[in-house]
Amino acid sequence: RKSTMSTAAPESTLEQTAREAQALSCISSYAWGNAFCSLIPLPIFDLVALTGVQLAMVGKLAKIYDVPFQKDAVKSIIISLIGSLSSMTLATGVVLSVMKFIPVIGVQAAVVTLPAVAGATTYAVGKIFIMHFEAGGNVLDFNADAMKVYFQQYYQEGLKAGKK
Repeated sequence: RKSTMSTAAPESTLEQTAREAQALSCISSYAWGNAFCSLIPLPIFDLVALTGVQLAMVGKLAKIYDVPFQKDAVKSIIISLIGSLSSMTLATGVVLSVMKFIPVIGVQAAVVTLPAVAGATTYAVGKIFIMHFEAGGNVLDFNADAMKVYFQQYYQEGLKAGKK
């Protein structure tokens, strides 16, 4: 008697895998985009641009996962997640951005570190939202406090990936 079981993955699994691959590609694009945004020579503007790019990325991820996007809710989530990083990490980002006021030396110092921080935070935000959307969540039921440990892990992973 022949088995009727198929060795092919169920269609929903294939769709999920394709969707996740599309989402990971989205994160990569936006993380690199934010790394380049951090090179904008205007102090503090780079930090504003960082959040804007992350909002756009989450909007695209929401579209990929067919989840309603609510800009204000996502902005609050992103701020909460980034706020979970150590105060030293946050202060470094702000100080390096402000250092762009110092001709040559300040810009050089910012160019060395800010792209890595910008790329890593964007990567971590994206990975957290993929995790949440893959689990069937949406923007309104996102629990930022519960995700902060994962966010910090993905941030470190993003830093390592940026060094490669």
